[in-house]
Amino acid sequence: MSLDHINAEILLDFITESGELIDQLDQDLVQLESEPQNLDLLNQIFRGIHTIKGSASFLSLDNLTHLAHGAEDALNLLRKGQITVTSQTMDALLAAADVLRTQIDELRDGTMCSPADEALINQIKSITSQTTGGEQGESEAATEQQSVNDGETVLEFSASKLDLLPFMVEDFKESLQQIQELVQQAASTDNTGNIASQLVDLTEGLVRSVDFYNIDQITDEVRCLETFSHKLADLEDHCFSQAQPRCMALISQLTKRAEALGRERMLSIPTQNLTERMLRACNGEELPTEICIPTSANIEQVLFFDGVVDKSANGSSSDANQNQQDQSAKSGAKSEKSTSSNAVEQTIRVDVSRLESLLNLVGELVLQKNRVHSLTRRVKNEFSDQALCEEATQIASDLDRVTTDLQISVMKTRMQSMSKLFSRYPRVIRDLAKSTSKSIKLNIIGGDTEVDKTVLEGLADPLVHILRNSADHGVETPKDRLAKGKEADGNITIRACHEGDHVLIEIKDDGKGLDASKIGPKALEKGMVTEEELETMTEQAIQRLVFAPGFSTAEQVSDLSGRGVGMDVVNSNITKLGGHVDVFSEVDKGTTVSIKIPLTVAIMHAMIVGIADETYAVPLPNLLEIVRPDPNEISTIQGQPVMRLRDRVIPLVDLSRRFGKDNNRKLAPFALVVGMVDNSVGLLVNELIGQQEVVIKPLDDLFDSTNAVSGATVREDGGVSLILDVAALVKSVEVNNNETRRAA
Repeated sequence: MSLDHINAEILLDFITESGELIDQLDQDLVQLESEPQNLDLLNQIFRGIHTIKGSASFLSLDNLTHLAHGAEDALNLLRKGQITVTSQTMDALLAAADVLRTQIDELRDGTMCSPADEALINQIKSITSQTTGGEQGESEAATEQQSVNDGETVLEFSASKLDLLPFMVEDFKESLQQIQELVQQAASTDNTGNIASQLVDLTEGLVRSVDFYNIDQITDEVRCLETFSHKLADLEDHCFSQAQPRCMALISQLTKRAEALGRERMLSIPTQNLTERMLRACNGEELPTEICIPTSANIEQVLFFDGVVDKSANGSSSDANQNQQDQSAKSGAKSEKSTSSNAVEQTIRVDVSRLESLLNLVGELVLQKNRVHSLTRRVKNEFSDQALCEEATQIASDLDRVTTDLQISVMKTRMQSMSKLFSRYPRVIRDLAKSTSKSIKLNIIGGDTEVDKTVLEGLADPLVHILRNSADHGVETPKDRLAKGKEADGNITIRACHEGDHVLIEIKDDGKGLDASKIGPKALEKGMVTEEELETMTEQAIQRLVFAPGFSTAEQVSDLSGRGVGMDVVNSNITKLGGHVDVFSEVDKGTTVSIKIPLTVAIMHAMIVGIADETYAVPLPNLLEIVRPDPNEISTIQGQPVMRLRDRVIPLVDLSRRFGKDNNRKLAPFALVVGMVDNSVGLLVNELIGQQEVVIKPLDDLFDSTNAVSGATVREDGGVSLILDVAALVKSVEVNNNETRRAA
C-alpha cells in the first residue's frame, strides 16, 4: 500500500512529532523502571503513546496503530494498578518503542510501515492479560477507604472517559493557570476587553469539560468563573476589587481539586460563601461592610474570611501566613515570568536544507565583510581625505557588527540541545547492563548545553563507543564491586558544558580504571611501541594507547568489544570535527574520557600564514604561541629537527618542504607552536599575514588525511587558502619519530 492517500505536509508533521515522542519514550520508560510509583511519568508516557496511536489511526496507518494500541493498553493497566512494572513488562514496551521507531523511519523513507512481529504482539497481549490481586488489592481498598475518610469522594467514570481523564486534568490545570495570570493582568490595566475575551474562551472550555465528565462537585465553581469572565469588561472598580481576590482564591481551590481528580477522587471543599459573594460582586451588588474583604487581604485570608477554611483549625494562623508567603512568591514569579501572558508562543518548522542554504549565504557575507576590511585599509593608505577614510572605517565597522549579529542568529537556528543526544543513552546503558549482568546508573549533567547540528550528529557514534567501553570494560560486576568495598551499583556520568567557543564533554565511570601495567605489555606485544619508548612514557601516555588502531585489552571478542576498533574510531571522528579526546584514569577508582569540540564546524577563527608563495590558515584553537626560533638553538635528533622552547623540546615541521614548495630561503623566520592535547609541534612559516574569521569549505576526495589539509577558505582578496589539519600534522610527526626510532 502506498502513501499517496495521505497529505504530504500532514504526514511530515506526523513523522516529526511522533519521532520526537518516540525518542523521549526510551528515556521515560527506563526512568519508569527505576521509579515505578511515579504516576506523573507514567501518565506522560501514556499520553505520548496515545498521541501516536490517535494520529496514526487518523492517517489509516493500521500497522502502526495496532502496535501503539497494544502498548497503550499495557500502559493503561499500569496506570490503574492492575499490572505492575516488571523487567519483562519494560522489555516488551521498549521493544514496542523500537518497532514504532522503525515504522516511523519507513514512513520517512516513503514506504508504508511494515507490521510488527507477531511474537512482540503476543508478548504485549500476555502482559495485558495479567492482573494484580490479593494483598495489593486489599491494600488499594484500604487506601481508598482512607482517602474517603480524609474528605475525598471516589469518582466513577466509564472506560472511554477514564482513558481521556489524564488529558482533561492536564488541560484543566493549564487553563486554570492561564486564567489566574489573566486575572492578575486585569488588576493592573483599565482596558480589560481583550482579557475578558480570552477568559470567556478558557472558562467555557472548563464548563464543557465538567459537563462531559458530569463532575457535579465543581460545576458551580466553574460556572462562577464563567460568569466572572463574561462580566469582567463591565465591572466597576469597587465590584472588581471584591470579585478579583475571591476569583483568585476560587482558582486556588479548583487547582487542588484538579490534583485529586487525577486520582479519580474529588476533595470536599465548602466554597458556597466564596462563589455566592463573588457572583453578587459581579452583579454589581453592594456587599455589607462586615463581608467586604480588606484591601490588604491575601488568598489564605480570603479563604478564612469566606468560610472555606476553618479558622479554628490547628495551626491556622501560622500555617496560613506561611502558605500565603509561598503563594505570593509563586504568584510573583509567575507574573514576572509572563508580563504578556496573553501572547502565544509560536514556532515554525523549517527544512534543514533551507537552514544550510542560509548558513552558506552568511558564510559568503563573512567573506565579503573581510574584503570590505581589506578595501578600507587600502583607502586609508592610498587616500589623504580624512573624511573619506573615517567614513570607510565607519562603514566597515557597521558591516562587521551587523554581519556578526546575523551570523550569531543564524548559528543559533542550527543549535540543538545535547539532551536530544543524551536522551538515547539511558536505554543504551540499560541494555548494556542487562547483557553484562551488571547494575549501572547513568547520570546526565548539562543536557541543556547547545552545539551545532552537524557537531551533534558527529558526536552520536563516538559517545556510544565510549559508553559501551565504560559499561563493558570499566564498571565491574556487583560481586566484584562489593569485594572492593564499593557499592553494588556502578555509576556512569555524562557531563557537558561550554568552555569559550568549545564544548567540553566528559564521560566518567567509577569502575576498575585503566591499568598502565597491562596496557604497556599489550602495546609492546602488538608492536605499537618499543621497549625503549615504553620505558620513557608517562602513565597517561600509556593510557592514551587505547586510542591506537587495533588496540584492545579484552581477552576475548564479545558483541560489545574486543575488536580493537572502538576508541580508534572515537579519536578519528572527534578529530574530523576539529576536536580532541583524552583519557584520565586511576586503577580501581574509574576512568574519565574528555572530549573538547568546537561549537560549530562551519565558521572559525584562523591565523593566515605565508608558506613560500602560498597562504594557509591555521585554526586558532590549536595555536598555542608564535616564536622566532634562533637557528643556533635548532638541532636534529634522529633525523627530526627540534628546537628548545623553555623547558621543552618541540619537533619542527618545515611546511615548505611538506607541501613541496620551492623555498630557496634560509630557515623560515616564524614557528607556530600548535598542539593537540599534550603533543605539540612547531610549524615553520615564512610570513604572518593576520587573524581572520574564515568560512570552511569542504574539499574533494583528492585531499586525504596525508595532505594534512582539512578544508579551504576564500580570503578577503578573493584568493583561496587551504586550512591546515593540525591533528594530522601532529600525528604524522609522531609516526615518523616512531618509525625512525624503530629503524635505529
